[in-house]
Amino acid sequence: PIVDDLKDEKNQTIIGFENASFRKNKGKDKDNKSLKLTKFFDLWKNWKISNFEMLMILNILGNRSYNDITQYPVFPWVLAKYDDPLTTVERRVVHEGDEQGPRQPEEIVDYVYRDLNIPMGMVEIFPESEKRKEEFELTYSTLKEDGDENNKPYMFGSNYSSPMYVCNYLMRLFPFTHISIEMQGKGFDKPDRLFLSVQNAFFNSCTQKGDVREIIPEFFYLPEMFININKLNMGVRDDGKEVNNIDTPCKNNPYEFIQVMKTVLENGHISSTLANWIDLIFGYKSRGKDAESANNIFKEMAYQETIDINKFEEKEARLR
Repeated sequence: PIVDDLKDEKNQTIIGFENASFRKNKGKDKDNKSLKLTKFFDLWKNWKISNFEMLMILNILGNRSYNDITQYPVFPWVLAKYDDPLTTVERRVVHEGDEQGPRQPEEIVDYVYRDLNIPMGMVEIFPESEKRKEEFELTYSTLKEDGDENNKPYMFGSNYSSPMYVCNYLMRLFPFTHISIEMQGKGFDKPDRLFLSVQNAFFNSCTQKGDVREIIPEFFYLPEMFININKLNMGVRDDGKEVNNIDTPCKNNPYEFIQVMKTVLENGHISSTLANWIDLIFGYKSRGKDAESANNIFKEMAYQETIDINKFEEKEARLR
């Protein structure tokens, strides 16, 4: 978490981010960042800055950057369905939220919006999601019973953000095209494993045990990421279709889809629940007992403070 015992106007608590990387800095730098964040939260809870701006501020102060693909900014999936087209009812739900919260029946809200109270690994949107959730819970309980100090208990073996995910999302744009090729060695990944559809990417992140990814800020402002504007040759899929533009909701209109995503992120329902997701990713539910209670435990290597850089440097020195 980022600010100690800060409550917003909706009485949601955001506990101080004592475990965040910037908290480990010493002296004035840490104090300045904490003061800045407190001011930003005051602006946010009083509707002076947008949800997008607040998330970007959290990413930046949490040492995430567009300049570091290993610590790229992370944003939440905000909808619970991305099939095509968004129905008239769903469009009404998306656009009718306001600062006082959603005016729609609760069952419609649950159908349209992703639950920001839980991590992606615990969502139960699709029938396959429930089985995956049970497998994650079994993994954690089994490792906890084993009590192996060298293999601490975890639920999720992969992270919500990684260089591979970022490149997968942005591979149609430079410089991510080159980075994607370099990461694969000789060329693009297999065509059927590329980012082909928003709906499929979301489905995988809700159902696949090795995929609990969130999304990136570009989903809310960059329609060009869904278009093969550079006419890249990314191969042919098993079904015989050439890999080209990404299938998006809104009848494959990426510009309209981006507009929908922007509207959703700023509407009343998301505004009233976003603090819960912030706690999971940047806050007190990302570490320790609170993370365990929230079913938000990742493999040890996912946490920066558990990595001893000196060991890697010593190993590299021995290999020279």
